[in-house]
Amino acid sequence: MAWGQIKKVYENRGDLVESGRYLAKEMNLHLDSLTWRKDFWETLNLFVNKWSNNHGQSWKRGIISTIGIATFFYTIYCNLLGYSFVFSLNSTSKDTLLELASFLPEFINPIHKADYIANELQKYEHLKAGLSLTDLEEYPLPRNARFIDTISRIFVGYCVFQLIAAFRKYGKKL
Repeated sequence: MAWGQIKKVYENRGDLVESGRYLAKEMNLHLDSLTWRKDFWETLNLFVNKWSNNHGQSWKRGIISTIGIATFFYTIYCNLLGYSFVFSLNSTSKDTLLELASFLPEFINPIHKADYIANELQKYEHLKAGLSLTDLEEYPLPRNARFIDTISRIFVGYCVFQLIAAFRKYGKKL
């Protein structure tokens, strides 16, 4: 309760940065007072908010959480497509790893086409094998990969939102 009052004092002074710091302290105290069993959804919401950007105070956490969650889901997605992230020094594995990694920014984009990455990776495999792209057929996206892609859009979108919220820490209140 005291953090909320101090936060209000800084808000009235127009110091939104310091006010935000006290808001984070107030939310952490509120999170500590909740129980997972009784207040599951509220606790989950505050926990994820703290984890992803420390209640709007850390854009570094926002970047790390966005890239971390996207990499986690992208690794699963690639495994479902038949690719694995092999860290090896031979040129074939390194080229494949770099090709897979080059699509991570596309995967982070919450409005990417569901089959775009799979089709581009199939084109890469054809070219690597020395085959022509003219006989390449459309790659049907497996349903489990489509499911992971859909779920990832929710979590990655949330992390992107948290990143934007943390960047707005220094903005004006409307």
